[in-house]
Amino acid sequence: MNEKQAGELTQGSHWFRFWMPYYFEKLEHPKFKWVYLPVNRNYKPLGISSDKWVDYDSFMNSHAVRFSRDPITFEGIWRGVDPDELFLYNDDRKSRLDYFERLGKLMEKSIELVGG
Repeated sequence: MNEKQAGELTQGSHWFRFWMPYYFEKLEHPKFKWVYLPVNRNYKPLGISSDKWVDYDSFMNSHAVRFSRDPITFEGIWRGVDPDELFLYNDDRKSRLDYFERLGKLMEKSIELVGG
């Protein structure tokens, strides 16, 4: 992928914008410690393209994941400005050049669906 292609990934209604994780939002769970909802570029659960407000907690059992350890400590994955934010890319198209490589590293971690 070149820089131009990386820039196009989040333009308009490109599938990447709605179906690929942009950010992991921390959720409170009564049993598990590190529960996160992967959201798309519009801050909606993956696959949702609507601009209507959604209740993240209502997606706990269908979309949320739990990590076996604090994902903040995962090196070489996150692209947030703040070290406590779990962004996989940002508005700089260069952050998308190695997106799939970093996503692959994340998938190698111990991750389970909360409702699974």
